[in-house]
Amino acid sequence: MYYSISCTFKDHLVDWVLEYLVITEGKARAQTIMDNIDCRIAAMPVFPGLRQFPHGRQFKQWTGDDSKALMKVFVPAVASYLPDEMLKCFTAFLDFCYLVRRPDIDETDLKQIENALERFHHYREVFRDTGVRDDFNLPRQHALVHYREVIILFSALGGLCSSITESRHITAVKKPWRRSTQYQALSQMLLINQHLDKLATFTSELVYHKLLPPSHLPPPEIDFFDIEQDDVGPSDRNIIFGEVNLAKTRCRGFPRNLHSLGELISVPTLETMTRQFLHEQLSGDLELLPNRSHSNDLPFVESKINVFASAVAEFHAPRDVAGIRGMSRERIRCTESWKGAHRKDCALVVMHKEKVGFQRFDIQKKAEREAAMRAGQEEEATTEVDSGDENGTEDEDNDSDVDENLHPTKRRRNG
Repeated sequence: MYYSISCTFKDHLVDWVLEYLVITEGKARAQTIMDNIDCRIAAMPVFPGLRQFPHGRQFKQWTGDDSKALMKVFVPAVASYLPDEMLKCFTAFLDFCYLVRRPDIDETDLKQIENALERFHHYREVFRDTGVRDDFNLPRQHALVHYREVIILFSALGGLCSSITESRHITAVKKPWRRSTQYQALSQMLLINQHLDKLATFTSELVYHKLLPPSHLPPPEIDFFDIEQDDVGPSDRNIIFGEVNLAKTRCRGFPRNLHSLGELISVPTLETMTRQFLHEQLSGDLELLPNRSHSNDLPFVESKINVFASAVAEFHAPRDVAGIRGMSRERIRCTESWKGAHRKDCALVVMHKEKVGFQRFDIQKKAEREAAMRAGQEEEATTEVDSGDENGTEDEDNDSDVDENLHPTKRRRNG
């Protein structure tokens, strides 16, 4: 997968676009256009799954992850500068890459893979017609032809890529290098790795013989909050239904009790709602208490409250881009300051007003929420036009209530 994604996309298609612009627009104008493309890439909004490129595509060392992240934002950035045939060539190649990375592939998927490859071969001829290429005798692109046969013989690739070893490179090379004196560091790095392996083995033996509690087991190799990891990606851990890991450090400056916290975020009923939520979870009773006289039956929260600006959710999603066991990882952020702007990745939307508690809500990400609200506005406008009878009645109940001031860990539906 590394050669098909990184090399074909970056070394071929992206470079061919620059050559095409030089041929058609001239060198100076082409450089201006590429600068505008870099500005568009850098201006992409913050969203889970979209990586930020502050300097556009101009960075020294491209990795497989860089290419996969840039593929998601490159086409809309160049759409107004390229002919339709080139854009169709890019989209056909992207379709092929995403199809072959699926963990489960059936006969329909194989036909779609073959169709995407045929479209890619058809539309790439535009680079020959414009004088960018004389031929396509490129081994890396020829390898794409064999993907369908390899999948039939050896099953789905499931995102298998040589870039997977980069995560091991971080623990075996980068971190030992930082711990060394950085002068003739090879022997120091080898000794550091040897000591760490021995300590991990010794600790595991002590836990196995019950000389240490299981909590002393070495931490998992995956650091959920490693700055070098993306917001969304595959996870190689064993299959679990779902798990949420909060950030390592709580947010400072927030009150440590529910009453004061509710006043700060303008939700005065936060304490009551939290106690009601705990009552539902502990007793299984999903009905709201009828009046305040029964509020003493709700559990009290006497411990200190911590507020976290991010969390990492791991869940089983075999149809998404996942690890070898079908596990995926996603980072959720809810903060007032993220790279100069506020960021709230998800919201609870009131979709079922007749229900109680969290059953009233559906979970939506930011992009999905904006699209749904636009669709709701269009539907409401259409309803107003169609219902313009003699009485001038209008439908006033089509809007959904959105509450963005929610803790990120409440992203899943409860109850």
